[in-house]
Amino acid sequence: EGTGEGEQLAKHLVAGLADGTFTDSDGDPQPIRVLFRRETRMSEYREAFEAEGLRVRTANANLFDATEVVIVFAVCEWLISPESPNRTKQLLTESPLGWSFLTEDFNGEEWDIDTVLEDGDLSEEQSGVLTGLQQLRDRRDICEMRPPSAYLENIIERLGLRSDTYCLCPDSPAQQRVANIDALIEIVSQWETDDHYSPKELTTLVAPFREDPDRGPVQPSAATSEYDVQFQ
Repeated sequence: EGTGEGEQLAKHLVAGLADGTFTDSDGDPQPIRVLFRRETRMSEYREAFEAEGLRVRTANANLFDATEVVIVFAVCEWLISPESPNRTKQLLTESPLGWSFLTEDFNGEEWDIDTVLEDGDLSEEQSGVLTGLQQLRDRRDICEMRPPSAYLENIIERLGLRSDTYCLCPDSPAQQRVANIDALIEIVSQWETDDHYSPKELTTLVAPFREDPDRGPVQPSAATSEYDVQFQ
């Protein structure tokens, strides 16, 4: 009997694409998204859609699960009080940086980045990241004077996240990583008002998404191929 509702919806979308129902005023196709309560139905709907000749993309990875986004907000939270040894320890050992092996070096220096940069036995990547954090700390005033999208962009630049200069996101494909970062900046820009969010206010705002990424946006498509319908 097939998938029933899936077949009917697929036929409806095919007809709408053919007669211009799903196009904008310029005649360009509008994005079509099909939302699912549970992922268990996606495969049968995909089969029905593809049987009707529709190209389907499944978007179910959460933006706030992406390593690069997790790092950005871990650093943003650290910037609330970057002089705090406990915050520095938390950033370097509990975030995706995962540098717990530096605990011995840092404990002896009370988690002081300047001293470890000067005296520590660091790799080129570690030195680059710590230098970036040092620069962000020393220019923390930017966070109070500029909108959050600007100081998040500064975090991204100082840590080389778009190009993954310091190998902080080894499991993130380059195109997807850049797409995720661009999506994050765009989303935060849309939240901005005349009153700038401080790092503390911004981390409070995104706390629900960090705690439960399913409540936040999905990762954008970095695929080069075109599609007619997106499942999420």
